Amino acid sequence: MLARFLIFLPLAWAGQSIARSARDESPCTDTHIFLARGLNEDYPGRQGILVKAICSAISANSCDYEDILYHSTFDANYCDSIFEGIGNGISQLHAYNKRCPNAQLVVSGYSQGAYVVGDMFAGGGGTFGDCVQGSNEGLDVTSEAGKKVTGVITWGSKRHTASQPYNTFSGAGKNGTYPRPIVELEALEKWKSVLIDYCVITDPNCAGGNVNEDHWNYFELYSEEAAEWVKSQVENNATAASSSLDSSSITDTTTQTSTPLSTASTTAASGTSTSSSGSAASTSHPLNL
Repeated sequence: MLARFLIFLPLAWAGQSIARSARDESPCTDTHIFLARGLNEDYPGRQGILVKAICSAISANSCDYEDILYHSTFDANYCDSIFEGIGNGISQLHAYNKRCPNAQLVVSGYSQGAYVVGDMFAGGGGTFGDCVQGSNEGLDVTSEAGKKVTGVITWGSKRHTASQPYNTFSGAGKNGTYPRPIVELEALEKWKSVLIDYCVITDPNCAGGNVNEDHWNYFELYSEEAAEWVKSQVENNATAASSSLDSSSITDTTTQTSTPLSTASTTAASGTSTSSSGSAASTSHPLNL
């Protein structure tokens, strides 16, 4: 059963529900961050720490964020939630780019949200555990929105695949629960100049480890480091569309045996979440977390 693969995330952000209104109520900023939260987290989840660090690091630029809207709760169908998040996330990127074409776009996803963000750029779909996820194509690197993506960050993703050029930390050589097939790795190769995939070797999600706390504490430990990477990307106006592509570094490791997630020793109470359809509006939030 898929439930045995889920890490239950403590609701460290309980009570921080954020009212969302129409996207066009907020002014355009130089850098706009999209966040895909982890399973059962309230918006914005643990990544609120990351937003503060990024916006502080690029303080010369105006900076804000919006949540990628999707139904992420224990009672939701896992694959349906991911498919919803992928569709909403791509739609939200296109919508913001259409309204604010000069903004640089940064996309970050944690845990289930990392799965969402990865599939937004790699494409995805298939059978995972006991659920079936609908198929999608990844964001076109040559689209107007794609040309403005300057940073993509994934944290503790089940789709983490060993030995890819954008992997970082001690879990770089390990597979997650559902490593990607070669066709999806080829799609991600187009984004490698703006992509970083964080995974520590003890993380059950991305490396088959057995320390749940090491899946939960990325942002307390590594937000400042990630913010400096984003700052460099923004200052260099890095985009995947302007980078030369080199497919020789792709490594297909999907035949390796992956380790299922262990169930955490603590079980969190269900938090408040808001589901949305692809046409729902999202809010851009200033740095006032």
